[in-house]
Amino acid sequence: MMASCGAYRRCSVWCVSAVGASFLAAALYVRARRRARGIARPWLYVRGRPVWVISRASEPATADAALCAALCRLRAAAPVGLDAEWRPGSRSGVAVLQLASNAEVLVLHLAALRLSSHAHGALAAFLADGGVCKLGVGAATDGPRLRALGLPVGAHIDVVDDLAPQLALAPADAPRVGERSLASLSRRWLSVELDKAMQTSDWGARALSDAQLAYAALDALVSLEVAVAMHAAARARRAATLPFAAACAAVADAMVRAPASARDERGGGSGGAGGGTARCTKMAGGGHKVAPRQSGLYENCLILAPDGLRLSVCSAKKVRWYVQRGLADRVPHPDDDDDGGGGDGDVDARVAPADDRGARSAGAREPRVAIRLRFEPGGRGHADDRFYLEAKQNRCCVCAHADSFVRHAVVPHAYRQHFPARMKSHLSHDLVLLCTRCHARASQLTCEKVAAVARELGVPLEHEAAEKKLVHDAAALGARRSARALRDADGGGGADGGRRLERSKRARGKLPGKKRAELTAVLARFYGLRAPADVTSEHVDAACALDGTGINPRWVPHGRLVVERLGGEDGIAEFVRMWRRHFVETMHPRHLSPYWSVDARVVNSTAAVFGNARFTECAAAAFESQPRDSA
Repeated sequence: MMASCGAYRRCSVWCVSAVGASFLAAALYVRARRRARGIARPWLYVRGRPVWVISRASEPATADAALCAALCRLRAAAPVGLDAEWRPGSRSGVAVLQLASNAEVLVLHLAALRLSSHAHGALAAFLADGGVCKLGVGAATDGPRLRALGLPVGAHIDVVDDLAPQLALAPADAPRVGERSLASLSRRWLSVELDKAMQTSDWGARALSDAQLAYAALDALVSLEVAVAMHAAARARRAATLPFAAACAAVADAMVRAPASARDERGGGSGGAGGGTARCTKMAGGGHKVAPRQSGLYENCLILAPDGLRLSVCSAKKVRWYVQRGLADRVPHPDDDDDGGGGDGDVDARVAPADDRGARSAGAREPRVAIRLRFEPGGRGHADDRFYLEAKQNRCCVCAHADSFVRHAVVPHAYRQHFPARMKSHLSHDLVLLCTRCHARASQLTCEKVAAVARELGVPLEHEAAEKKLVHDAAALGARRSARALRDADGGGGADGGRRLERSKRARGKLPGKKRAELTAVLARFYGLRAPADVTSEHVDAACALDGTGINPRWVPHGRLVVERLGGEDGIAEFVRMWRRHFVETMHPRHLSPYWSVDARVVNSTAAVFGNARFTECAAAAFESQPRDSA
C-alpha cells in the first residue's frame, strides 16, 4: 500500500512537471511568434504609442513591406524623432535605429537584420530626404555612425544645438550647461525620469530584451516630445509664430544655408543635405562630401587662339596663370561693343570674381574678360561645342534660385572616377548647379537609382559587399586605447591640446593600480616584452600614435565593378546617357543651357582635349622662349 502511494505521488509530480513544461514551451513559442509578427501587431507600447519592431526574427518579405509602409507613415507625420544605439566600445556603426512620430515608434535592429537592397534603398532615401526633418539629441554623434553604414541623414536637427537657439527661448528655458543630455531635458521639459541603465547593454545581441526595446523607443519619442515642448514654450511667449513642422523646416533650411565658417565651428557631423550647421552635404551614390558654394561657379572668361578662334571658357584663376607667365595677352572680349579697356593694365582688377548671386546690376555691366594665347595650341579645345563656349549663369538649373549652390554630378562620382581618362577629362557637361533644396531631392533620387543599377547588374552596394573597405587591427587598437588611458592618467599631453589636458587633470590619480597593471600588460603583450615593468614612456607614446585601421587589399569599390560590367566605351556612353535621362525625367530642369543635351558627346577626342599633352608641350615651349623678367 505504501509503495503504491509513493508511486502515485511520483507520477503526480511528473505529470505536473510535464504540464508546467508544456505551458512554458507554449508561452515561449507564443512570445517568439509575437516577436516574429511584431511588425504586423505590436506587443510593446511606450507613452501610449505602439512600437513596431523589425529584427532578425521578422520574416524577410513581411519585414520589407512593413518597413516601407512604416516609412511612408513617418514621412506623412514628419517631423520625426531619431536616435541610435551601438555596441559598447564600438567606434563606428549603429546596432539599433529608432524613428518616432507623434503616433508610433519604429525600431530597427540593424545589427541582426539583413535588409534587402530595395528595403535598404527605401531607408536610405528616407533618411537622406531633406524635406523630412529628423530631431535628436546628440546628432553630431549619431550622424557619422549612420553615414558609415551608407545611411547619410538629411535635415538632421539637434534639439539643443540647432533648434533651441533658433526658437529664441527665454533665458530661464534655454538649455543650461550640464543639462544637455536627453535625461536632463526630459526631466525638465516633460517631468519624465529616464532610466539609462540599458544604455550600456549589449545592443549587438542576436535578440533584444523588452527592456532594451522600450528604452530605445522611449529615447526617440522623448527627443521629439522635448522639441515639441520647446516650440510650445516659444509660441506661448510669441517668440515663435510658425507651426512646429514649419519651424523645423526653417531651422533645417537655415542650417544648410549657413556659411562655411559657421559650419566649421562645430566640425563635421552627420552628412546628407541639410545635415546641420557644421555638416556638409554628401553626394549620393558614394560621392565625395561637398559644401554649398557661397559664390558663383562660372566666371565666363574666354580663351582665344592666336587666330582669334574661341577655344574655351575658363575661370579667372586660369586667366591670371597664363597672363602672369607671359603665355597670353588680355584682349577685348569679342562680344563687347566697346574696346573693353585692352592693354597691359592690372589683370587682377579686370579679372574679378563673378557676383555671389549670379545677377548683375542693371545700371552697369561687369566687363567680361578674354585672353589670346601667344602660342599655337596642340588642339582646338572646345571650338566645335557651343555648350563649352557660352557664358553660363550662376543659378539653380531646376528652380533658378541664385544663392547657396552645390555642384551636382548627373553621373555619380562613384562611377565617373573609374571612367577612361578621355571620357571624363575636360568634360563638364554632366556637372550642373543646384540649390541646396534641389540637391537634396536629386541626391535622394540618385540614391534610389544607384540601388536599382546595383540590382540590375548584380553588383552589391558598399554595405552589402562581403569585403569591407576598412580592416581593423584589434591588437593595435587595444594597445592604442590602453596607451592613451595611461597617458591621460599620468597627465601626458596630446595632439588635441586643451581638451586632452582637461581630461588628464580629471583622470590624474584616479586610475586604480589593478587597472594600470592591466593596461600595461596589454602594451607588454603587444610589443612582445617579457614583463609589464619593461614598458617605457617611449612604448606608450608610440602606441598612442598607432592607427590600427587600413584599406582592405581585397576590397573593390562598387563603382569600379559597375564600370567593368558595362563592357567598354560603348557601354559607358549608354550608361552616361541613361543617367542624363534620369536627371531630366526626375528633376525636370527648366533652366539648363540650351546647348545641354542627353545625346551630347561622351568621349573627348585627343584633338579636342584642351590641356592635353601636346598642348602642354606647346605652352612649355612658349614659356621657355619668354625673357626671364617677363615671367
